[in-house]
Amino acid sequence: MAAPDPTPELARTIDEIAGLAQADSTECAFYTAVLARLAPATGAVAATYWRLQARRWIAEYSSGATELDAVAAQHLGSVSQPSTRPVSIDGGELLIVAAPIDDAAAERALSVILPAKRSPEQEQGAVRFLAIVADLAAAFHRQQRLRELERFQQQAALYDRFAQLVHSELRLGPTVYAIVNDGRRIVDAERLTVLVRRGAKWSVAAVSGQAVVQRASTTVRLLEQLARPALVAGEAIELPGDGSSPQTDAAWQSYVDESSARTLRIQPLFAAPQSSLSNDDSQPQPELVGGLVAEWFKSAPPAPSSASSLAAIANHAGPALANALSYERIPLASIWSSGGFPTSRLLKLLAAVAIVIVIGAAMLLVETDFTLTAEGQLQPQARRHVFAHADGVVTELLVADGDRVEAGGVLLTLQDEQLDYRIQEINGQLLTNAKKLESVKAMRVATSGDSAATAALKDQYAADEQELNAAIAGLREQLKLLQRRRERLAIRSPIKGEAITLELRERLNSRPVQRGQLLMTIARLDGPWVLKLTLPDQRAGHLYEAFGDSSELTVDFVVLTDPDVRQTGTLKTIARSTRVDPRLGHGVPLVVEIDKTALPTLQPGATVIARIHCGRRSVGYVWLREAIEFVQSRVLFRF
Repeated sequence: MAAPDPTPELARTIDEIAGLAQADSTECAFYTAVLARLAPATGAVAATYWRLQARRWIAEYSSGATELDAVAAQHLGSVSQPSTRPVSIDGGELLIVAAPIDDAAAERALSVILPAKRSPEQEQGAVRFLAIVADLAAAFHRQQRLRELERFQQQAALYDRFAQLVHSELRLGPTVYAIVNDGRRIVDAERLTVLVRRGAKWSVAAVSGQAVVQRASTTVRLLEQLARPALVAGEAIELPGDGSSPQTDAAWQSYVDESSARTLRIQPLFAAPQSSLSNDDSQPQPELVGGLVAEWFKSAPPAPSSASSLAAIANHAGPALANALSYERIPLASIWSSGGFPTSRLLKLLAAVAIVIVIGAAMLLVETDFTLTAEGQLQPQARRHVFAHADGVVTELLVADGDRVEAGGVLLTLQDEQLDYRIQEINGQLLTNAKKLESVKAMRVATSGDSAATAALKDQYAADEQELNAAIAGLREQLKLLQRRRERLAIRSPIKGEAITLELRERLNSRPVQRGQLLMTIARLDGPWVLKLTLPDQRAGHLYEAFGDSSELTVDFVVLTDPDVRQTGTLKTIARSTRVDPRLGHGVPLVVEIDKTALPTLQPGATVIARIHCGRRSVGYVWLREAIEFVQSRVLFRF
């Protein structure tokens, strides 16, 4: 095979490789393209790019007969030192031509394997061509380092600007929004969120691209639940990932269903840079003040540098957030900020006293609505509980949940075996006594004569007849009472309405019941509805006072099945005694009349939260009422 001449085709190949060396591409893409051109240009059977690792040459990329790489690796020792000259090594039938890549250290090399049938011109051409390509490869690596340096400088400028922005303000709002909006560009995330820790509570403080955090949003709530365990642990995690727990996986799946995020990385924020954390247990650890959550919504994974970038901005964001939170805890901090108030200490003191006086006067003189909060249930006004009148077994259940019933209609029947046995026993005694009575009557009639013995016998028969009549009358009265008890085993509806008890057949069919046991509830759903509330007894005094001044009080309420709909009712009934509610404790029962047509849905037993308007009181009393009552009952009462 003839040696390659400096033809236009060869020159074009060199120009293409030179263009690849100047392009901004990865090392894999560059050498894959170079090796694809190197083998045909030199007439080689294989071309390989080598890296020196632990004093051994490793083939990174190959083109052609890759099975010869192991043979070539044994003959590359002569290029282990920096050299700008190509080296030819005769490997028997094949010729291995290798050239070092002069890239600050002789850790890279290119090689080609020429076939057995080759000419000296071909060997010399391959050596010259390989030297040119090695120089171009060295230029590629120099360009890569220059680009990395430029990117590092740009990244450093972004970090510097980020540090200046997050530390330029002491107010919490501008600080957190500077963190998310400027930090998102550095991390290259699609959304960045800041969570702030206040005691044991974690809350979303800012979201990139959003001016206001929607606190009622389901996405915000799920993100807080997802991030809280990782932030409390003080460790950065990525989801989905191998280090998550089953609880975290469940929370992650719920969040994905709501937000469509593909990847999420959580980074804790400390009051001191994380790099300065000490492993010495005797040194106090920096305070955990918040967290950063970076999100990506595309299917492609985020860049590997995103994790380090997130950790880097956290070193600035954590102290800035800690400073903002400390500043926020200073009373009247915004008033004492520069330019906001006179600088004289005396003027500041006088201004503070004036502000306190104005606030105190406003709290005493300004009035606002005084309301009491109560909880309860939404119920039909006509509602009756059905109880068992006697012990027995349910033999026939005639209604199911939701069935309409009439007043007096049979709901179910019970069987009392002892009662049946007693009725049968009484009937047997009646039959026996009736036969005895007939026999006595017949014997009395058959007895005749005027002797003293006959007269005595007739008197005895008369007495027996009278005794049997009395016994029969007593047994008949007993039978009436037992039959009444049997009639009461047919449980009837006290009102017209619907059965609203769930799973009646599962609970009652063929089941034994006891006297006084609650069997079901009948309610008239098409009639009026009311709120049955329980007001804690410590608030009852205010309600009695307000109700005495006005026979009707307005009640605002929401039903938790439709919490976005606020309705109004009228307080009509207040009990004069307290009761113990299993859920709410001691309280006063209240009944509130409502307009059922204004409610979207009517569900018996739905939980209701109500506010009872009790007139107007001073702002200070309304705001501090519970504290005042606590002092009166728990402190002043003891002295």
